[in-house]
Amino acid sequence: MKKNALIFFIGISAVAVVFYLLLKTDQELNSPKATRSQTPHIEKKLKKEAHLGEEILNSEIKHLAKQIEKSISNSEYFNSLNDYRKKPEEIIKSFSATELKNYLINLSSELNNCLKKDFCDTKPDADGYFDENQTPAHKLLGRSLLILNKSNDDLQEDIPFLDFLSYNNEDILVNTSELFLKSSPTQDEFDDFLKKTRGLQGGSKSIVYKTLLMNKNDPNRSYIIEEFTNQIKDSEPNTIISFFQSIKGLNLSEEELEKLASASCQLKENQITWNSFSHHFNKYSEEMGYSLSASQICL
Repeated sequence: MKKNALIFFIGISAVAVVFYLLLKTDQELNSPKATRSQTPHIEKKLKKEAHLGEEILNSEIKHLAKQIEKSISNSEYFNSLNDYRKKPEEIIKSFSATELKNYLINLSSELNNCLKKDFCDTKPDADGYFDENQTPAHKLLGRSLLILNKSNDDLQEDIPFLDFLSYNNEDILVNTSELFLKSSPTQDEFDDFLKKTRGLQGGSKSIVYKTLLMNKNDPNRSYIIEEFTNQIKDSEPNTIISFFQSIKGLNLSEEELEKLASASCQLKENQITWNSFSHHFNKYSEEMGYSLSASQICL
């Protein structure tokens, strides 16, 4: 009996010692002293990674500058736009409004030309990856259009809006659509713009039409709704789902919502897409205080 008690006592003691050592080690690792000793190493690593990222970005900008007219790339505007630490508002305040507008229009045209030619000579990275909608030129074009949009309430200049619709890039599509509405388009220009959107699919079509419909008081709103309704009837399921997924924030009337939903009833052919559509539609209808439901509209 005494022997068993002794063995039990030794076992308990050993466990206690191991537990103490583990606890002490954990406390030391998490102590302020340990944290301070690791901080310089972490900071050094972060600085190295940031420097490497900056080098890559600078290399991309230099390469892009060679693909456009020197009169545009050798400019303080170009350097400022490519300094992504600067917010658009900061750039707008730094230059003459008229001169900045003219430069942005010229730069956008140059970027559009070299993108159409060969993606501004963008090459795949070391891993062979290449996104034809997210090149440095796309990024700069989107930023240029954003600043042009923020700094101008109306535009009468000749801007290749239809070309910009070809890019599956959210920044480009949103700002292109907003700038187009600001340009006071003629009926023929509006027809051409909406006709161009017929070739868009998935998220691209959703982005454009959500942007066009943001202004509830736009005089062309009923025309936009009519065109979009017709396009939905012939659209792929993912295009329709994409729009209704991002519908929050749009102030659609009950009549407009019902019209768009009625054109989407073909989604009932697939239970998965129908469930997704119904969920987003019914959620929006409820949030807006409407009595509409997908199942009632698509009997």
